[in-house]
Amino acid sequence: MTFSLSAIFHCKPVASWVRSHHAQLALRPARCFVPPFVKILRVSQPLMRKINMPLLSKTRDKTALIVGVMLCNVVQAQTLTIGTGVVNQGDESVEIPVSFDATGTPVGSYSLSFTFERPPAAPSGLVSFVTGKASCGGPATIDATATALNVGAFDPKLGPLPTALACTFAIPLDSTASVGSYPFEVTFSEFGDLTGLGTVQGTIVAGGIVIQPRPNDIPPALAYNPTTASTVVLESGAGSIEATPFGGMGSGAAATTAINGCAIGGVSGPGTFGSVAGVNLTFVGNTTSPQSINLSCTLGDAVTTGTLTCNETAGSGPPLVRSWSLTCPSSSLGVPPNLTYVPSFGSNVSFIGTPGTQIISTISVIGISGTGSGGSATARVSDCQVSPALSPPVFACQPSGGNVLDFTPGGADPGDITCSCEAPSTGQLTANLTCEETRPLGTTPVVRQWSLTCPGTPGSCGTLVFSPNPGLIQFTGGTASIGISHTGGTMGNDTTFNGCGITGANASNFQISNAPINFSFTGGSTGSGQIDLACTNSTTAPVQATLSCSQVCDVNNTPRTWTLECPAGGTPPPTAEVVPVPSSSDFSRILLAAMLVLIGMAAVTIRGRS
Repeated sequence: MTFSLSAIFHCKPVASWVRSHHAQLALRPARCFVPPFVKILRVSQPLMRKINMPLLSKTRDKTALIVGVMLCNVVQAQTLTIGTGVVNQGDESVEIPVSFDATGTPVGSYSLSFTFERPPAAPSGLVSFVTGKASCGGPATIDATATALNVGAFDPKLGPLPTALACTFAIPLDSTASVGSYPFEVTFSEFGDLTGLGTVQGTIVAGGIVIQPRPNDIPPALAYNPTTASTVVLESGAGSIEATPFGGMGSGAAATTAINGCAIGGVSGPGTFGSVAGVNLTFVGNTTSPQSINLSCTLGDAVTTGTLTCNETAGSGPPLVRSWSLTCPSSSLGVPPNLTYVPSFGSNVSFIGTPGTQIISTISVIGISGTGSGGSATARVSDCQVSPALSPPVFACQPSGGNVLDFTPGGADPGDITCSCEAPSTGQLTANLTCEETRPLGTTPVVRQWSLTCPGTPGSCGTLVFSPNPGLIQFTGGTASIGISHTGGTMGNDTTFNGCGITGANASNFQISNAPINFSFTGGSTGSGQIDLACTNSTTAPVQATLSCSQVCDVNNTPRTWTLECPAGGTPPPTAEVVPVPSSSDFSRILLAAMLVLIGMAAVTIRGRS
């Protein structure tokens, strides 16, 4: 195991001790520190003496001074390169190599820490790595949300480290990350000299992750059955190799994968193989339709073998040679019948009958042709299994008379595959059936598969009633609520109510007090829920926003919306002062008239005297 002994001499712990116990040394803290992935080693006294380092006992002052001096011994060293990974947008991961170039002054150790961004890395996912000539790890390899990685190497014999690949990190990517460059950030680096007592200066080249647009034209990849490099037995003198395309897109030559240039060589035996020179299969863009390389042979009195080779060319790339071993059976050996299934494997088996009862359905198996007798002339159907295993059991499938059907040339029909299901009263149940087909006996069986569907009466969704109904909700005292009740429906048809959010220019004035909203109501039963709302408004006018939620049952998604209104909460502007004018009663008006009469009479009297 390799590691960084230089971690023992990193300055921060020593400088801290010196400052607290021997301030007169005035040792300034350096920028180095113990990386989190490097543990302080317990160094034996012989090793300490070998590297000429005093023991950390009564000589702490001397040790601190030695560390301080060796950190100032700087010379030119080699290069650590963090590679750049270039991937297409939507790729699942990127590999980042970290390499060490020994060109320059020899070093005995190095330590490196760097960080990456999320995105483009997946929001959650561990970084894996393949160790080269260094110790690799870091928080991001044990914490799915961390972003720091570390590399360190040390030669325990105090020899120079050679040029080598330190390690390779595999960083999971966010498939939605934007196109662009995302550089790594180096947070720590150090190179140690051959004595293990000093450091030397080196060069760090930090790469990054580059997300480039995915090409518009991608030729499809091909999956073969039987797989390449396997053996194809031309039973009864015939056989085929199926090629299924996947992962392509676009059109034209750049998006085309072709199979051609086929030939059969290395033939050994009395039989002969038919020509394959005319094979020319093309797969364009996003097609997923399989095509076959058809093979034939003339049986001899002994087994005949050969090798089939074909060229597979994807787009403008170089041709890749695909090969298979071919076997043409001896005419003196038996040839098992070919088996036909109705309905064919890969299709659905439907059970038709009365809901709430047991319904029977049959898969017919027919043996065609074949020659000879014995195991080499037998085709077998066996080991039929239903998955998933439901409790209590709903589906049961078994070949007639047991768990094995053996077909021989000219032999009696051994039977079919009989299935049953306990039909539900409402809704439907599904499962998968697999059976093994072995032709001839002693060879590797091929798995045949069907999907099973056991239907009942179609179910119905329940009803949700809202109080208040979708529309305008006016808040009182800064709060409001929406009551939800569920009734009706059938079992298996559950209703969910969730995805609630508030939108609009004034959305910040409102909140869902009991968010997140996620109600689930079981079909055929009653249930209820409530959405609690709150609002604030310091303006002098009401404000509005929109509350939207989703009601989902079966394949139906019904949006529900309300308009929320929070009343004005500010102080209104001042108005002009109004002075009230008191009104007069009848008595007041009589008294006022009398006073006016008396005043008039007084005025007349005074004038008369004058």
